[in-house]
Amino acid sequence: MIYPRFIKFFCIVILASVNMASAKEDKLSVLLRQSIEVAQTIPYDGVIVFRYKIHEGEVTSKIKAQRYSSEVQRMEILEPEVLKKHIITRINDVTWMSPVSKEDMMKLPEEIRYYHWYLISRDITAAIKHEELDLFLKNYQLVEEDSCQVAQRKVKTIYITGLYRHRPSLRIWIDYKTKMPLKYEIYDSEKQVTKSVEFERIDFIKDNEEDMINTEGLEKITPPKRNNDNNVEELDFKPLCLETLPQGFEELASHSWKHEHGIIYETQYRDGFANFTIYQRKQTEEERENQLKEPKEEQDKAKKIIRFGREIYYRDLNGVRVSVVGSGVHAKGLRYLIYHVAPNLSDEKSQQKKPQKAQ
Repeated sequence: MIYPRFIKFFCIVILASVNMASAKEDKLSVLLRQSIEVAQTIPYDGVIVFRYKIHEGEVTSKIKAQRYSSEVQRMEILEPEVLKKHIITRINDVTWMSPVSKEDMMKLPEEIRYYHWYLISRDITAAIKHEELDLFLKNYQLVEEDSCQVAQRKVKTIYITGLYRHRPSLRIWIDYKTKMPLKYEIYDSEKQVTKSVEFERIDFIKDNEEDMINTEGLEKITPPKRNNDNNVEELDFKPLCLETLPQGFEELASHSWKHEHGIIYETQYRDGFANFTIYQRKQTEEERENQLKEPKEEQDKAKKIIRFGREIYYRDLNGVRVSVVGSGVHAKGLRYLIYHVAPNLSDEKSQQKKPQKAQ
């Protein structure tokens, strides 16, 4: 009969199409992995332009960047004018910078001061961290787009979207010859550009000029230290527990550290690209008194503040102030999370219970 043959032929065509699409996606995954590895190691000399969407509009900065090895990098700030000719050097994960007066730093937008955009990362044009790539590939899909040129070099373009709702998307332009990522753009869940990093010019260095790097006249930048992961022995409150996790997210790490308001318990979550962090600490007496002055139906409700251009949701519950902030997470998602932080079921589980993934 003709119908069974037609059905069989149709099934074969469908399976072949699925296999071809899967193979193409695998190739893009391999290319993406290669680009991140190259971004960490290949020597180059170039000019990089950063653009950020901030609360007040958009801010642009430009640097002349040189990498001599995976451990040695140098950059000179070309824009903004207030930091022009400042030098930043990174040697073996230690960053050195020309002294910047507090007066000059205060001329920068609040968000830019907070994000420390001027610190050199090992993979300055790779939008995804190498150690989180496997998790990323579980939660995002890759599509190849038309090739074009960036910094006068032919590039392959990959457009990446989340498998779940309200996730960011990004587009990465990868050099055909070297596999170096030359540009990326990050979009929020409404497809608006929130950040872009692009080589305006790039040359690949063959001669090792590493000896030219020195730190004379520069100040060492020391990042704030946090305590060891899962250190809860010194907490002066019982931490609350996140009841459910958004699809695709995993707990990355937990820390406790001292702050002027007390001991902070911080837990970080990522899906390979988007992330959010939950901070907990004991309520201050003043915060407790203010909470009791509110109408009873308002006391446990979430509240929103804007700090450094970021939306932060917080809530006071059982004598604990819990806050959540995220990157690439929709505001509705942050509000959802703050309402799913609850007391642990027992004192015994407060040290052991792990967040459960939402179905």
